[in-house]
Amino acid sequence: LIPYKPPVEYWNVMNAKADPGWISLLCRVKDMLDPNRIMNPGKLGVR
Repeated sequence: LIPYKPPVEYWNVMNAKADPGWISLLCRVKDMLDPNRIMNPGKLGVR
């Protein structure tokens, strides 16, 4: 079970256990929605 809003420190743990395809998809979606990378910089453990 993943809490609604896990602490920032936990994102690295979750990303290490996640499928690489999922991380890639998450990065692509974030890049499309935030091309200037101004929303939550460094908070999701992705670009």
